[in-house]
Amino acid sequence: MNPEPKLSILLVSYNQERFIEECVNGILIQEYAYPFEVVVADDCSTDGTLEHIERMLSAANVDYRVLPTPANLGMGANYKRGFAACRGEYVAVLEGDDYWTYTRKLAEHTAFLDLRHECVMSFNRAIIYHYEGKRFEVRSKGPDGAFEYITTAQLAAGTGIGNMSTCVFRTSVIRRLDDEFWSMGTADWGYALALGQFGLIARLPGAMSVYRVHGGGLYSGRSKDAHRRSATERLQAWDHYLGYHFSREFQKSQKLAGWRRLRRTWRRTLRDALQRLAGLTRRNKA
Repeated sequence: MNPEPKLSILLVSYNQERFIEECVNGILIQEYAYPFEVVVADDCSTDGTLEHIERMLSAANVDYRVLPTPANLGMGANYKRGFAACRGEYVAVLEGDDYWTYTRKLAEHTAFLDLRHECVMSFNRAIIYHYEGKRFEVRSKGPDGAFEYITTAQLAAGTGIGNMSTCVFRTSVIRRLDDEFWSMGTADWGYALALGQFGLIARLPGAMSVYRVHGGGLYSGRSKDAHRRSATERLQAWDHYLGYHFSREFQKSQKLAGWRRLRRTWRRTLRDALQRLAGLTRRNKA
């Protein structure tokens, strides 16, 4: 085993063979001056995902370890054992259907956290790629040339993180998460909520990674109704976990989500009405 790394890259995968080459290439393009390791937490893929990962990392002479997985664990347990296996001062997460695009992503995140000990994690904006529609999207501008602090109160009120592949965590703080947290099977927003109890979260400027939205994704592949039910249950669970200290902010978040759904409905209704009107106009002219 190589000397203790400064950074662990936690590569989380499950049946993502069609995306994994682009994902691993996002690791190989990184310009990083310190020792690092790749910890592969593959959740018992049945396609060639794991074989592809090992072939690419071996060819590049990267220090990596594959965690043994005799059976499918599920997202929460897979992440828990993945984080536990990481030896670095920091952990950068990369999910198998996403990829990093900025060659200094890891260098800039860890340099920032080296200087800012008040921060427990950092994240960056993500470019969203709608795989089936072949469409790229950047939803929010984010900070321009400077970082931005984010608190648990802001997260509870509706501020988003993006996704796990944008995040770099301080390992010592990850170790402080309790069994109740790990039982919740959470993702990016939940990690930030929980870690925000111990310090600030920082959003760094610029988009450095791509979040791929596709039908086979654990989150993006779910129906809108499932998302809505999950969001309501998730807010209630997090309000309880955080001791109801942020109930007002969670209520605000729920109202904001309802308003956004209503606004989307209005827009669809208006668009359909305009299309019908345009059709009637064309027929009348004919």
